[in-house]
Amino acid sequence: MNFTFHRTAAAPSLRYLANNSSRPPLLLLHGVVRFSLDFKTIFDQIAPHWRVVSLDQRGHGDSQWADPPNYTYDRYAADLNELVEKLDLRKFVLVAHSMGGLVSRYYIQRLGGSDRVHTVCTLGTPHGGTLLAEVDPLPYKLKLAQAEAKQRSDAAQLQTARADLERTKLLFAQNLVTQQQLEAQQALVADREGALRSDGNQLRG
Repeated sequence: MNFTFHRTAAAPSLRYLANNSSRPPLLLLHGVVRFSLDFKTIFDQIAPHWRVVSLDQRGHGDSQWADPPNYTYDRYAADLNELVEKLDLRKFVLVAHSMGGLVSRYYIQRLGGSDRVHTVCTLGTPHGGTLLAEVDPLPYKLKLAQAEAKQRSDAAQLQTARADLERTKLLFAQNLVTQQQLEAQQALVADREGALRSDGNQLRG
């Protein structure tokens, strides 16, 4: 299988698998908290007969996180639309699982996908409604956990840098370190303070 990358207009780089065949196109769209390789067995079986594309939706698999976070269904569907247009898929079969089916429905009903999709097949999609149909919470939770962990790490580094600066000042007063060494430690503290402010800004969003 060939792994290729596509960068959407909204900035995160989205990975998709494609076999670059000249046969009729078939696009696979995974569900919530899943990724493109969920379809690997199907991909291998049908690749000889179809031009297969399997997308990692934003915040899933090897596709990048959105910054600032944007994981609404209209944005997922817009990503799908941009990929379809980039690859110029026409009269293609769309097979979607779970959340992917909701994204597909939005794409077909609101973004003109009906002009390009020949057949759509959804698997385990909650068309009747569910809380998971409103929002995919995993990307937000993981992003928040990563930001909080970075903030804790930067806070610890700042504490260490400040303690080292106080020791350096004492040594400087005793002519045991140079002015350059003192300034370097002061710069390190300023750098750590800047990193911690940046962490706070990111968490406040």
